[in-house]
Amino acid sequence: MGIGQTAVPHTRCRSPTIVALEVDEHAAVVQYLKDLEHGCVDGDSTYEDRKAARAKEIEALGKAQIILRDAFKDAEKPKEEKKM
Repeated sequence: MGIGQTAVPHTRCRSPTIVALEVDEHAAVVQYLKDLEHGCVDGDSTYEDRKAARAKEIEALGKAQIILRDAFKDAEKPKEEKKM
């Protein structure tokens, strides 16, 4: 605990508003953990599979970035004036 903070072990010592906020926060955390369980615990992929997939994704994003960068190179060059 930081300076000036004290532990209040009993909910009867806390304001009802604080207790309600803590109950809501706890419920949100429990729901978040339930949501993560499917992808993290029940998932059928291994760490190596996820790591390889992420590497491919990063490589594809790098290629897309190059394509987008080069796509506008022609637009940056001034167009030649038409000769009359």
